[in-house]
Amino acid sequence: IEEPQDEIVMIGVGNAPGVFSFDGLLAYMSNGNGVLLRGSTLMPEQLNTGGQLDGRVFKLSPSGDFLLYTRVITPTAGFNNSLWLLSTEPDAEPRELGVENVLWADWNPSRESSMQVAYTTGRAVNQPPGWEANNDLWISTVFANEDFPFNPQRIVEAYPATYGWWGGNFEWSPSGEHIAYAYADEVGIIDLQPANLD
Repeated sequence: IEEPQDEIVMIGVGNAPGVFSFDGLLAYMSNGNGVLLRGSTLMPEQLNTGGQLDGRVFKLSPSGDFLLYTRVITPTAGFNNSLWLLSTEPDAEPRELGVENVLWADWNPSRESSMQVAYTTGRAVNQPPGWEANNDLWISTVFANEDFPFNPQRIVEAYPATYGWWGGNFEWSPSGEHIAYAYADEVGIIDLQPANLD
């Protein structure tokens, strides 16, 4: 048996074991909040997302300058969210993009200076899984300057997919010229070249 010793534990001071360094930014979700790491795991920053994240969309832009995310509109309700944009600069304020009930959204990986996003929407229902997909597809340029509006263009109005209430899975091509899609009974590619959008 030994006498207990007084001890002072220091947290958050100095380089603790397990600190990792990396290039660029890393964003992740923790308990419905956004956290940003700038080149190291040492000093996590809480992001001012303005509300509880629902986890459906949480994507850094290709340049790492902005975060695209969805947050809950009414915490007690079922499927209901809205699409937001947040600069990764310190003390940035979130900006609502005016889009609700988003199922999927992502950045065009080929557009760093002139940012572009695509997204799909649904509507809340009382039956599982809690939403019914519109099976649409929208694309819009995102301007860093808030004076320029978010003005999406609908590329697909409503795709007649089997078991379509779930919605599809989508992925940008590295060139940003196509979006691949997958539904329960079909996979394909949407050509986004201007000549094919008329």
